[in-house]
Amino acid sequence: MAATPTPPALRAAFRLAWESGPRMVVAQLLLSAAAGALPLLGLWLMKLLVDAVAGAETAQDPEGSFQEVILLVAAAGTVALAGTGVRLWSVVAAEAQGQAVHDHVHRLLHDKAVELDLQDMEDPGTLDLLQRARQEAPVRPQRLVSGLSQVGQGGLSLILMAGLLATLHWAVSVLVVAAAVPGLLIRVRHARRLHRWQERRAHDQRETAYFGWLQTAPTAAREVRLFGLGASFRQRYEALRGLLRGERLELAGRRARGELAGQVLGLVVTFSAYAYVGWRVIHGLSTIGDLVMYAQAIQRGQAAVQTLFTGVTGVLEDRLFLDGFFRFLALPSRLPVPARPRAVPATLKSGLALENVGFRYPSGGPPVLHGVDAVLRPGERVALVGANGAGKSTLVKLLCRFYDPTEGRITLDGAPLEEHDPLELRRNISAVFQDFVRYELTVADNIRLGASGGPPVTDEEMREAARRSGLHDRVESLPEGYETRLGRRFDGGRELSIGEWQKLALARAWLRQAPILLLDEPASSLDARAEDELVRNLLALSADRVSLVVTHRLSTARRCDRVWMLDGGRLVEQGSHEDLVARRGPYASLYEAWSRHVSG
Repeated sequence: MAATPTPPALRAAFRLAWESGPRMVVAQLLLSAAAGALPLLGLWLMKLLVDAVAGAETAQDPEGSFQEVILLVAAAGTVALAGTGVRLWSVVAAEAQGQAVHDHVHRLLHDKAVELDLQDMEDPGTLDLLQRARQEAPVRPQRLVSGLSQVGQGGLSLILMAGLLATLHWAVSVLVVAAAVPGLLIRVRHARRLHRWQERRAHDQRETAYFGWLQTAPTAAREVRLFGLGASFRQRYEALRGLLRGERLELAGRRARGELAGQVLGLVVTFSAYAYVGWRVIHGLSTIGDLVMYAQAIQRGQAAVQTLFTGVTGVLEDRLFLDGFFRFLALPSRLPVPARPRAVPATLKSGLALENVGFRYPSGGPPVLHGVDAVLRPGERVALVGANGAGKSTLVKLLCRFYDPTEGRITLDGAPLEEHDPLELRRNISAVFQDFVRYELTVADNIRLGASGGPPVTDEEMREAARRSGLHDRVESLPEGYETRLGRRFDGGRELSIGEWQKLALARAWLRQAPILLLDEPASSLDARAEDELVRNLLALSADRVSLVVTHRLSTARRCDRVWMLDGGRLVEQGSHEDLVARRGPYASLYEAWSRHVSG
């Protein structure tokens, strides 16, 4: 019954503990051994003490008997003091081990999350795994360490106490252990039920967290208040919480009823054993000291069984975290990495070529791109335009190799992108995405992130990047200049406008000396003057680069060398702005509509 899940769960928990700090594991094992052995020594000394006191009444040398009692009291006190010290140091060691496991688990979690392919981060199943691992990671490691400590200490104590009780009668030790088995089975059954329930309700728990986030997140605060969404979100949150709470309470109630029956059996065995020891004393087969020792050994034996089983079932109850965590860590890369990847050229010759590229997202749905044929040449600025949903952002994802095309291929200087290591390829791409991140760090740190993984950046290079993006003057007006912390999350932070945040993202892109430059709506939050400055800087920057600018602003497209127009995932037109307007095709219609909008 419990044999199937127990070894993997215990091995997984021990593996995490050992990898986080082998020395601390050894220290805990030694402390657990001491914590298990000292009570046995204490019971034996207590037996000797009781027998010495009982025999002192008939002793011919009372002073000698008293000295013996004093020595036994001193020895018992020393053992008790040692036990107290061991318990206290065990708490310290468990806390140290728990903190180490906590850090180790988070390091593994963060490393894997960063390495995941983008398509995994857009997959609901993977997000469920990540949600469970991230939600439980702050508390589960300490619980795992505590469970392992209980298993070690309870197991050793049980062996020692069972050995002591076997000197009374082998059946007593067997019954003391056997009486706790029903409780173990009940806990294992509850752990299995809880595991199935958490697997079944993972989506509902993630949705509950989402509605809680909507009510508390600063990014959603304005719309929640403007449209009066708080009551609706609260109602949906409470409905889900009511469902989850009710089912959890039902599981807890079933466990409590089962454990009550197990506790009754344990009490019957305990007091039957007491009666047997009392019978032996009455018939002269055991001493009063034996009675005290065996009575306490029965109690301690049952406590050891409970400690052992609590540790085992605790680890079993944590198996959802363990299973989900290790399943998350074991997720394979969906993008094949060649055994001998081709180096990315520092200077491109022919550029990026899309050859009959088609794409459909793994989650299903209709194709997003169909038969796209085009070339991005070095030194040529290309604008990618089209209506929302035309496939522009998806095309950028393919160029970054976040996904591979489902049809056709993309080549870099004639070599398929699949022949390059994805990480190395991305280190040679500088990009600004439409949903760029606002890092609540200092201005300098924000800009320097653009050169992460490369050679150190000088202050002058960092400032030059800010100048190119049009942000330098604004930074100089901040209280601490480039050392000003941004955002409202931390004390002393200063907020920027959305346009200034976008310039900051552009500064990161300028700083990265990469042969491929991809800008997704780089001017969406900029005014006309800032946009003009941006385009001029882009033209100057992209002399030897492959440059693609995704834009809705056709004033930006007009300044580029060529324009690609996507419509329904197809590249319907490409050419210079003047040529496309002269053709009177889809681009000309789009440009006329945009011109009327701007002039109106």
